[in-house]
Amino acid sequence: MLSLAGFLLLACTGNVGSQGPHGVPGVGGMPGPSGPMGLAQPGFPGPIGPVGPVGRIGPNGERGEQGKQGQKGISGARGTQGDTGDTGEVGEAGTAGLPGVPGPEGAVGARGPIGEPGGPIGPRGEPGEVGTDGPIGITGATGKQGPRGLRGNEGDRGDSGLDGNIKGYDRISDFDGSDERSKTLTVDCPDGSFVFGGGYRGQGNTVNVFGSYPLNNSKGWRIEAVDTGHGRWDLWAYAICARTE
Repeated sequence: MLSLAGFLLLACTGNVGSQGPHGVPGVGGMPGPSGPMGLAQPGFPGPIGPVGPVGRIGPNGERGEQGKQGQKGISGARGTQGDTGDTGEVGEAGTAGLPGVPGPEGAVGARGPIGEPGGPIGPRGEPGEVGTDGPIGITGATGKQGPRGLRGNEGDRGDSGLDGNIKGYDRISDFDGSDERSKTLTVDCPDGSFVFGGGYRGQGNTVNVFGSYPLNNSKGWRIEAVDTGHGRWDLWAYAICARTE
């Protein structure tokens, strides 16, 4: 319930007027006492200051021990070849070297000119080397036929001849006039005949007949001879063939 005093106050109170101007500031009072000191705490770091000037170089320290050799590094790539340098100056001549080993004996020089008469006879020269063989000379003329040789030993008895009448004989020959040292001539009888005998004739330097015999089939005669000389020589072979047809 509203009291009388409150009612009277409400009755006496009018409308609120506008705010008046600010008054003049009063005189400041005396400073109050200092408050208690707060707890000591580090502040935030300040910004880095500018770099100071470089100091003077100090004295050299003592030399330390030599370190161990490091591992060999990888070889670098080969650089391009540089330009050829200028030719250096000729150096001073070196001292003379020791005498060299004597070289091999040189070839015999050409024969010098004949000296003036009355000069002393020079020493006898060394024998020259043996020259190469010269070319084979031209074959000489055929020599005369030598004397007839001694009769040879009687040969073995031949095989029995074929049965039948002999109707005739043929003399067959062969010839070799080459320069081969060894020759063999074979004379064959014609068909329908058999060898009845044979022989030879040789013409040369030293003809030696070492074979004169009928063939195993009785169809021819063979001569084997050799000449120990040089050049061309002749050999004839003969066969006597008996016809049975």
